[in-house]
Amino acid sequence: MDFRWSSSIWGGIGGALVGFFEVRGTAYVPTFTAPLLANHSLGFIIAMLVPCLVAFFVTLIVNQIKRAK
Repeated sequence: MDFRWSSSIWGGIGGALVGFFEVRGTAYVPTFTAPLLANHSLGFIIAMLVPCLVAFFVTLIVNQIKRAK
């Protein structure tokens, strides 16, 4: 199985969440200040965390499966 494409999918999910919450943010600011400058702070945080956590856990599971073989 080839999972190199999965980061693009999780990034797309993050973009979909941005659209779902209608988040408007600012670029070129530190990560910890970006939610404070967005129009929907909670939606911005969710749109940042969900793809990151999903990609982390998918990578963890795939590595566990490959290591077990």
